[in-house]
Amino acid sequence: MILNPNSAAQHDSAIQSLIERTELPRDTVAELYRAELEAIQPEVRITQFLSLIVTRRVVHSLRERGLGH
Repeated sequence: MILNPNSAAQHDSAIQSLIERTELPRDTVAELYRAELEAIQPEVRITQFLSLIVTRRVVHSLRERGLGH
């Protein structure tokens, strides 16, 4: 679903940042990130801030589940 290598690197960086921030396993964070990305990507017209928006959604989702810091 990620369209170009630059955005893939940006998303990987966001996932790594979330791992460091939450101290959760990579698989858990990556799965949540990709689910949020897939949910929001079809609606987004300007993708410049997509990783930031997805990161915020993941943090919110983790907080609702009582996970992470």
